[in-house]
Amino acid sequence: MGLLEGTTVITQNINNARNGWNPKETALTAQSVPTLKLIGTIKTAAPCTTQVLYYENLNLRGHKNVLFCWTNGDVDNTNTTVYAFDADTFQTIWAHYIGPSSLWATHAPAIDTTTNYLYFVYKNTDDNGINYIMGIDIKTGDPLPGSHELINASVPGTGAANEGGIVPFQNTVNGNGRIHNDCRTSILLLNGQIIFGFAHNSDSPPYHGWVFSYRYDTTSQKFVNTGYYCITPNDSEGGVWQGGQGIASDGTSFYFTTGNGNFNPSKQAYSMAVIKMSMQFKIEDYFVPANWQQFSNGDLDLGGCGPTFIPNTKYLFVGMTKYGSVHLIDTTNMGKFTSGKDSCRQTINLSTGYVRPGGNPVVFDTGSGAKIFVWAPGHPLYEFIYNSSDEMLDANPASWTGNTGGGGLQISSNGQSNPILWAFGAGDLYAFDITKSISAGPIFTQRLTGPSSWGWPTISNGKIYLPGYDSNVRVYGLPNATISS
Repeated sequence: MGLLEGTTVITQNINNARNGWNPKETALTAQSVPTLKLIGTIKTAAPCTTQVLYYENLNLRGHKNVLFCWTNGDVDNTNTTVYAFDADTFQTIWAHYIGPSSLWATHAPAIDTTTNYLYFVYKNTDDNGINYIMGIDIKTGDPLPGSHELINASVPGTGAANEGGIVPFQNTVNGNGRIHNDCRTSILLLNGQIIFGFAHNSDSPPYHGWVFSYRYDTTSQKFVNTGYYCITPNDSEGGVWQGGQGIASDGTSFYFTTGNGNFNPSKQAYSMAVIKMSMQFKIEDYFVPANWQQFSNGDLDLGGCGPTFIPNTKYLFVGMTKYGSVHLIDTTNMGKFTSGKDSCRQTINLSTGYVRPGGNPVVFDTGSGAKIFVWAPGHPLYEFIYNSSDEMLDANPASWTGNTGGGGLQISSNGQSNPILWAFGAGDLYAFDITKSISAGPIFTQRLTGPSSWGWPTISNGKIYLPGYDSNVRVYGLPNATISS
């Protein structure tokens, strides 16, 4: 992948560490943010329920900064279209209609800046549709030759829906008329590999969790399957979905979480886990909570959120889980499983009972530690302090209780200066000066009616782009910002 320029956002949560932190934002400060106003609305043919992408200095057909939006729905038979918009004037540069799509195909695409190709997974029509890997040449808006490549694999196993000792990736309608695979994780691009995970949207059996890797071969103009892994080949379940967050990577291995099901290494069953996987699709390490069985029985997935790296450390932060805990995990010794106690670096229990998914974390490097924020539905917006001295989290996080709806978070700053936390939930937008405790409350509040989203705000060059479930992308900017004609 090419080097990022300025404030380019070409993957979900800004980078492959998935920390959601843009450290190159100079216009938005604690002083300027309260003056933000709505400067434009971009209409799309269907809802965008994930994160829009921002490519700075692309200079596409004379348009300097370009916004890419994929309307992936969250309802069956949604009008799926990929758009390129001028990020400053909001003019449509091109639009390419893909087709009707399936419920819960809510992942964000990613752009390879070496080739300027945008990649995503498309499941056509509805929940009975077929999964394809697709690519768009962002210079033209046209699909790459060889797009609509059928995603396919099989592994030896005696698990659910096996056919004579072979477990297929279910990409054809089975006996009950359902195809139990939905791509929920946003796309990870790593060394030319397109990596993503599958779960099922309703836990109705039979299904398995899967992870895949593809590469687009520009010579043959085809997508090439370069790796895959079934989470439960001799069992069932173990979906990889992460509340829409992308699989994370340190540049060598990749990390993801799995949902409810059985954990049994002797059967190659790795449900309810945080997994470290090599580029050869071998499990290198993992963590499973001590009470995984109880949690799984109650549909309390560990995998309702994705892992996030704490910058300049060896640690992952995972949470908020559907069982109400957050975990600090050492990537050099993840802990595997120990009966009676969690064997990761640290577990903090915030609540008991069912926690609705959607609370993926973001992280700001303070220079002497880190601040980690997580906002799950039905809970306050939490602020954890990671202390570099003892490499532990403060067990008593600060919180803000002004809105417990949960939502997508992002952080902008100019290096360690002017750090702002952006919280976008149920359509409402908040900004917090995080040089102070989160309990101090927001410095900017915009109450919106109508739009809501599973997605994340995108912040770049003094503007905030908000994907909307009402088929609008709203843009907020400073008073002197360019306004759409």
